[in-house]
Amino acid sequence: MAQLSQIDLLPSYRSHTTVEQVSSYDRTGGNDDGFSGKYSYIRKEGDKLVLADLSGPGVINRIWTATPTNDSISFYFDGEKTPRITMKFCELFNQAKDPFMAPLADHILGGHFSYIPIPYQKSCKILFHGRKIQFIQIQYRKMSQADVESYTGNFSIQDRLTLHHTKKVWTTNTPTIDLFTTGRSSNPSIHAEHFILNAGQEKVFFDTKTGGRIVGFEIDGGELFEGIHKDIILSAHWDHEKFAAIHAPIADFMGYAYGKRSMQSVVLGTVQSRNYCYLPMPFDESAQLKLIYKKRDGAQQPPLSISVKVYYNDVARIPEEEGKFYAVWRRVINPPSGCYYDFLKTKGKGHYVGTILSAQGLRPGVTLFFEGDDITEIDGKRTINGTGTEDYFNGGWYNQKGRWDRAYSTPIHGSLEYNAALYRTGGYRLFLADKMSFEKSIRHAVEHGPVGNEFPVDYTSVALFYNSEPLTELMEPTALLREVYLPDNPFLRPDTREFNTTMRPQHGDILVFDCDDDHDLDVLLAGEQRDAPFLYQGGLFKNDGKGHFTQHNCPITPGKMATMNAADIDGDGDIDVIFNGGANTGCTYSNGIALNNGQGVFTLGSTHQYPMPPAKITGNGFADFNNDGKMDYLCAGSYPDSYIAIYFQQANGQFIEDKTAFSNYRFINPQVQIIDYNNDGKMDVFIMAYTPSTPEGTSSQPFTGVFMNDGTGRFTLNPTFHIKQKCFGSADWNDLDGNGWLDLIIHGEGKGSSEPNDWTTRIYQNDHEKMTEIFKYERCRQFSMGGATILQDIDNDGDVDFLFGGYCDRLLPSRRQKTFVFVNNNRDETLEYEDFNEQFFLSNQYLPGMSEQDFEIADVDGDMKPDFIYQGFAEGYKDNPYHPNRVIAGWSPSPSHQSFKAHEFVPLESPQNLNATTTLHGRTYQVTFSWDAPNNIRHQQGITYNLALKDVNTGKWLYNPMAVIGGEHDGWRKINQLGNLFLNKQITLTLPLGTYEWTVQAIDAARFGGKFAPIRRLQVSTNIKNHTYEAAQITTSGQTLHIRMTSPTRTKVSIYNVFGQKVVERMFSKTFQQRLIPGLYVLEITSDKQTTRSKIIIKRN
Repeated sequence: MAQLSQIDLLPSYRSHTTVEQVSSYDRTGGNDDGFSGKYSYIRKEGDKLVLADLSGPGVINRIWTATPTNDSISFYFDGEKTPRITMKFCELFNQAKDPFMAPLADHILGGHFSYIPIPYQKSCKILFHGRKIQFIQIQYRKMSQADVESYTGNFSIQDRLTLHHTKKVWTTNTPTIDLFTTGRSSNPSIHAEHFILNAGQEKVFFDTKTGGRIVGFEIDGGELFEGIHKDIILSAHWDHEKFAAIHAPIADFMGYAYGKRSMQSVVLGTVQSRNYCYLPMPFDESAQLKLIYKKRDGAQQPPLSISVKVYYNDVARIPEEEGKFYAVWRRVINPPSGCYYDFLKTKGKGHYVGTILSAQGLRPGVTLFFEGDDITEIDGKRTINGTGTEDYFNGGWYNQKGRWDRAYSTPIHGSLEYNAALYRTGGYRLFLADKMSFEKSIRHAVEHGPVGNEFPVDYTSVALFYNSEPLTELMEPTALLREVYLPDNPFLRPDTREFNTTMRPQHGDILVFDCDDDHDLDVLLAGEQRDAPFLYQGGLFKNDGKGHFTQHNCPITPGKMATMNAADIDGDGDIDVIFNGGANTGCTYSNGIALNNGQGVFTLGSTHQYPMPPAKITGNGFADFNNDGKMDYLCAGSYPDSYIAIYFQQANGQFIEDKTAFSNYRFINPQVQIIDYNNDGKMDVFIMAYTPSTPEGTSSQPFTGVFMNDGTGRFTLNPTFHIKQKCFGSADWNDLDGNGWLDLIIHGEGKGSSEPNDWTTRIYQNDHEKMTEIFKYERCRQFSMGGATILQDIDNDGDVDFLFGGYCDRLLPSRRQKTFVFVNNNRDETLEYEDFNEQFFLSNQYLPGMSEQDFEIADVDGDMKPDFIYQGFAEGYKDNPYHPNRVIAGWSPSPSHQSFKAHEFVPLESPQNLNATTTLHGRTYQVTFSWDAPNNIRHQQGITYNLALKDVNTGKWLYNPMAVIGGEHDGWRKINQLGNLFLNKQITLTLPLGTYEWTVQAIDAARFGGKFAPIRRLQVSTNIKNHTYEAAQITTSGQTLHIRMTSPTRTKVSIYNVFGQKVVERMFSKTFQQRLIPGLYVLEITSDKQTTRSKIIIKRN
């Protein structure tokens, strides 16, 4: 206990002892350092997990976790059958039970730690009583030649006095030398002076030629040590050694962060303008302290007015018992890939007592490099493996609100800064009772990045230690190394570009698409003014390619509850728009289909050719609902003034209304998304709405459901789709977990139904049509129809992230609205809440909080980074107009996977191995289009496909929902909807006789299109024979696929996963079997020159 506060003991060796650690680090070298809990225990005993089984004598110095639980933890000593300590795991850190009380046991910066010593004489076994424990570090000192009494919990009077003194030292707000003048540091003299130091000069401020020790020193330079140029060097020499014992910029030695004062530990740091160091520094014969003011070429450097105090006595070092103090300063810009960053690597006898680290990333993104684990090697043996850099500094969960997200100092550890916009952070940690002793050598280092030391960084560190041997080298702080790095391209920049400063839209929609085929993305806005007289607000804004927009005349003017979608409805290769909304004052047309001439000039289609329900329509969408290769559309009207109908396209281009599919349902303000819910290649319809509980519609209940398509455009409500009922909000679908099935995020009102309140956002995981809630957030309320949820890749790392927004005045009264961003950090097969890293720093600093809003994410300025487009009502912010409608250009949230290093946009290549097989079914011809995935898929989540099909005889595109075919810029477009996009890699259409051209592109998780494959030609003619292939019997048992040929023949089977990647290919004659992981697969069986394809589903046992 005394070691925690009697700093005079710090130079003393602790010979024949070794500090080691049990931790949850990934034994494979990966980054599963506690996420799954796989490596968080050493074995099981019954239903308990053994966290550590330590042989004595020894003492546990430190226990840390980032994931405390209410499960019990027990400590068994010396082989006893009954534990001497049993308590909830969280009670080690939450000040619930003596002696585990603050400040020695606490939870700060996302980390939970205890420095209460737990000694053991023979052994100590720690058992955890829960099913799963995640991040854990248990640090202990092995003391082979010590007489140790095992922990009893009964503290002597002296123990209590020592504990009281330690708490007093640790809780002081302004450390002074008086706390540490005990033992060999007693009765110090004071040397004080004031001087002016000019650039190019140095000043010795303490010099003695007799043995003794420096108990501490203070240097007051006002604000002169701040700034991006760290030109003042602190230097110390002992006993005429060749190299300085300290030679570091004083800003780095005192724990400044990127030019500003930060660290305030118990023995080292800055209080106001006083820089202090109370680490004892014994020497044998002589000592010298000086400041060096380095001259910088071409710079105006002011003279420095400095006051110093040095506290010292004549108690010389006892070489057999004590080491000399050394501080190794290092800065390495972009250390070699594959190599650890070394804090210290040296020889001798001594102990390591502290680390100060400034950690700067060299590519935009949140501080992913802080996933790096620390390692320690003592006398050539690995003794410590850490679990993450913020864990090393006793923190946890960087970039999460209330955790490692700011500068904060505690007595012996802390965060120097956290700035996600500039992708930098830093920390410090002192080793007192847990100082790491070595007899021959030590290496102390840290990874930069999650695995492989591959993340480019700029690290500056100071390693504090005592040693018997002098330094043999030092790094000189050159002018380059003394300058703080400032990124040229901050990770986030508040670059706001307004569409129209007079508009105040809410309750509307945003459509992002390339309306004029100039290979950049244009924007359609629609909605109503918030205040009376509730005028129409919106317009068509064309992009100059750099994110600057010009408003153009356009007949698309839906008002309140506007909904807009885009597709090529008339087959001319240009993108048309279906739209609907309220007929507010100022609207030219509030609903209809607008036809595009290819230059972004729209003409309203005739209601004779493109019929619509009555006026009150709140949802719509394009899709080929009957799989005949022709685009249809759906309009969802609001009861009692309208209805839901599907409009099927005929051979002559006319559309016929069909109200029968949803005739049994009445919806108020329905919202529609067209999806392939069950992966059968047929487009289903998701609806969230109110349903009237009285004929007049005066009262209503929330409704959420999926209507399944039988392939002919007939729909039935899926009875197994069970989620909390919601309405008057928003939803989005994407493959969040990479299992090939669309998952759902939903946000809206639900009070009065199975949903307990209106403030809950939920995510449901779709696993073979079974919906399981995996995420719940009870913080904000959308309060409107719109697009306030997004489920797509927003950080260019290939997986699916999400964001949502709305009112949150219940929890944030000073900021009534907020936008929440979550980045996907999933590292295993199971998605949990912890897999998503909430980016609070984005909210209301760079992204406005809004309600009655709509969001879209797309690259509008051509830099291959996703930008944030929004409109809505933002109330009460001095930095935002009352109702903003802006584009924030250049926004790129944090990278979250080490597998894609740069997180730069890389367009997908074209799909491979296109194939079209025609079969005769009765009197109709069915064509199955199939393809393989692009070769450069970097992540499986969210990959979909977009088929384009052209009738050569008429020149019409039948299937072409978003992109224009032809030219080098094929693809690279935001796909706003999932209609006509297929998670599987094949689709079967019924086509008339004729000649067709077709191609396909892949759509990534950010809904950007890749390159189209080269166009293929297809002839559907009467020469086609029925090739329905039934020679194979295909069955499954558990997770095993069985194929039996009806007659033995040489057969090839190819198995593809849902992303088009080949899993198995094998030749066989009679029978075939293969065990597969659960999921959706496509089988391709070739025999006797005939090929058949079919889909199978492998379910969990």
